[in-house]
Amino acid sequence: KRKNHVEPATYKQNLSVLRKLQQFKEDIKMYELDEQLILDFKDYMKAIGNMPSTIEKNIKTLKTYVSKAIKKDLIHKNPFEEIKIRQIESNPIYLTPEELYKISSLYQEQFFEPKQMEILRPFLFACFTGLRVSDIKRLKHSDIIGNTIVIIPQKTKKTQKLIKVPLCNNAKKYILKNNSNCIS
Repeated sequence: KRKNHVEPATYKQNLSVLRKLQQFKEDIKMYELDEQLILDFKDYMKAIGNMPSTIEKNIKTLKTYVSKAIKKDLIHKNPFEEIKIRQIESNPIYLTPEELYKISSLYQEQFFEPKQMEILRPFLFACFTGLRVSDIKRLKHSDIIGNTIVIIPQKTKKTQKLIKVPLCNNAKKYILKNNSNCIS
């Protein structure tokens, strides 16, 4: 792969940050970026309802491009010198095993509307396998060997580390038989 290759999900995220920056200040030039502008951009994102974790991720993305501009000598002073990017602690909400099995039972009874069933299938598969959405979307029948899923995860594919995920009976219920993609 090329050194400067950007994955589609990363490209989409970067484009989202760029659009947000353009909404904040139209026609901004790289050399105009300074510490105050970045802090104002953070305030803008907060004002439009972005969560703290989204704000920090967007600022981290912006910092990546500023670093590239500095390396290419497009700007000379690093506006991020005094800006710390915080790691925001999340407080995830988990389903209890009872809740998970209740939803699974309702799915098996076809309690939900077809569109809800279509959305719920990969969610339940993720719950029973621990796979990320990005890996589930790419999962093929050829990735299933016996009762094991064997893949290189999308998020960590740069390391080319193969993982093996046991496929329990509960997860098997959500695999589509006649699709090239197993789940969606």
